[in-house]
Amino acid sequence: MPPQGHPHSMGILRVSKFLHTAFADGYWVRIQMPLNVLEDSEPEPDIAVTPEHAEPLDDHPTTAIIVVEISDSSLRLDRRKAGLYAAAGIPEYWIVNLAARRLEVYRQPIADEKQEFAYRYAEIGALGEDETIAPLARPEAKILVKKFFE
Repeated sequence: MPPQGHPHSMGILRVSKFLHTAFADGYWVRIQMPLNVLEDSEPEPDIAVTPEHAEPLDDHPTTAIIVVEISDSSLRLDRRKAGLYAAAGIPEYWIVNLAARRLEVYRQPIADEKQEFAYRYAEIGALGEDETIAPLARPEAKILVKKFFE
């Protein structure tokens, strides 16, 4: 993979700063670290928030409160990852779409009734720069979407 570009790096910093504030004590804000979400899959999302007590001493965590990908050239791949994160039961997945300056929000993982052993998110939406977002687990921690792009 090519090295990260500046917009991607800055997106990680902006979102992680917000999540560090929203999830202060009792949580880890993990930057590009593996999640052991399925038996044969250990993705390394740009950002994942995990409860401190869920950190096994001898392996990567198996779940997260929220996962975020910063997407510039990887949008198609990041959208495909939604099924993986839904299968792992991660309640919320965000894609910071740098090109469109939008935040894609995926919530409520469910089994896909049309395909056996497939999962998806029941709620999918996109927010523009002038809209606000708050993680499901921290509804009081609101931020204007444009802060992820400034």
